[in-house]
Amino acid sequence: MRFCELTEQEFRDFSSTHELHSFFQTPEMAKSKQEDGCNCYYVGVKKDNKILCATLLIEYKGRLFKTFSSPRGYLIDFRNKELLNFFTNGLKKFISKKGGTILNIEPKILYKERDMNGDIVDGGFDNSDIYNNLIDLGYKHNGFYLELDLKKQVRWAYILDLKNKTEEQVFNEFKPNTRNIIRKAIKYGIYVRELSLDELDIFKQLVDSSGELKNFKSSPLKYYQKMYRTFKPLDQIKFMVAELDLNEYSLCLNKELEEYNQKISKLGSKSDSKKKEYQTQIDVLTQRLEDLSVKRKGGDKVILAGGMFILYGKEIAYIFSGTSTKFRNFQAQYLVQWEMIKHGIYNGYNTYDFYGISGDFSKDNKRHGLYEFKKSFGGNVIEYIGDFDLIISPLKYFLKKLISRFGGK
Repeated sequence: MRFCELTEQEFRDFSSTHELHSFFQTPEMAKSKQEDGCNCYYVGVKKDNKILCATLLIEYKGRLFKTFSSPRGYLIDFRNKELLNFFTNGLKKFISKKGGTILNIEPKILYKERDMNGDIVDGGFDNSDIYNNLIDLGYKHNGFYLELDLKKQVRWAYILDLKNKTEEQVFNEFKPNTRNIIRKAIKYGIYVRELSLDELDIFKQLVDSSGELKNFKSSPLKYYQKMYRTFKPLDQIKFMVAELDLNEYSLCLNKELEEYNQKISKLGSKSDSKKKEYQTQIDVLTQRLEDLSVKRKGGDKVILAGGMFILYGKEIAYIFSGTSTKFRNFQAQYLVQWEMIKHGIYNGYNTYDFYGISGDFSKDNKRHGLYEFKKSFGGNVIEYIGDFDLIISPLKYFLKKLISRFGGK
């Protein structure tokens, strides 16, 4: 066996068919990081000219120290301890020559099998042996943290299995309220469309709107543009938005209003309880029509919500989203998800990844609503094994830790 650098094409061919493949381990991700000023390398192990394992390495330059990352890496059989040891030693030497201090890896390995409530499944898989293999080889685990840390790869996520399922099967597994929200959105003339590169400022505004409401800082517009330019040539990214046609919405409201008025007329003097129920609906519809006259000042169409999706291999990943706080009562994000789930069903995708959630499932957790939203589509919780550090230069690592205490890098 020999450790070596790989060409971009060699890495692409190997990564695209590996069971642990993800968009994080692609030449496109490398190009995205290179635009940010990072150096990227493709390395692997060959035997008889056959690639046995590989990874994308990203080099980050601090003011004093270089750190390396293998996002959702490695592409390797983590149970093959001989190969893992050989690859680890090769990485140490390679990164040391580049002046690196530390390598952080975030394997695409699930830790223990979980159900939709986040509970461990009796008799389910347990990959503790992979954790132990890495620890035995000198990797330092950064903890089984529960929080959703936006600065790291997610450790807890929510996924929906689409393999060999029909649209009807998947839809019927949604919670009743989710199905009703989607039906109502369609009824009111809300539709989902894809944004072009020139329209990404629309998506940025949606994320900003959500950020103001939920107190998080969104990425700059140039980030979304960079991701679009990088992944779109292979049709691996979509920015989708839910849009409301106010004319169609107005017609729908007026039609409903007329129907309820007719129902009251038919009741005559009978059934006061029914009259009260219908009158409540009439009041709601009347208020919506009044609100509509205000909303029309911005035009005949309004953007309600949107999402950024990565499509790679047999998986669709829901990465970022935003909702207009002004129109959040439409709950249009449900329809955005449903349209992309249908895209997955009809185009042969096996998994729909709702992406990050908190591993704390208590109702008082600040991210519990995010978990409940994703859970309402069916599916189950997944727990990744977490991230590990491989110390390349103990002295530099010690100095880096010391300096970081005083705000340095």
